[in-house]
Amino acid sequence: MKHTTTFTPHNPLGRLEASKGKRYNYAEIARKMNSDTDRQKIRYQLNNSLGEIKTAMIDKWLDFFASEGMPITLADLFTTLISVSDTITTGEHVKVEVQPPDRQ
Repeated sequence: MKHTTTFTPHNPLGRLEASKGKRYNYAEIARKMNSDTDRQKIRYQLNNSLGEIKTAMIDKWLDFFASEGMPITLADLFTTLISVSDTITTGEHVKVEVQPPDRQ
């Protein structure tokens, strides 16, 4: 079994945008986080698969969602794929990927 965890702030951001009926641009998110977070960093985090992210940045995302009236948990910022390999009696290799559904 192999776990692959990805930082996915776009999942809760999509829910926030749907609930508010508006789109957030990168600069607006960065400004609401604080002055040392620039829009390029936000754009990169929303559009790329990150292998690592600093805990201080995770805190900024959590604070951003709370300040917008939609508190989230740490689990809302990550998606974990689980690959399970097994050999069945015919000798075929089976791979199953499971992804939990987005919470509404």
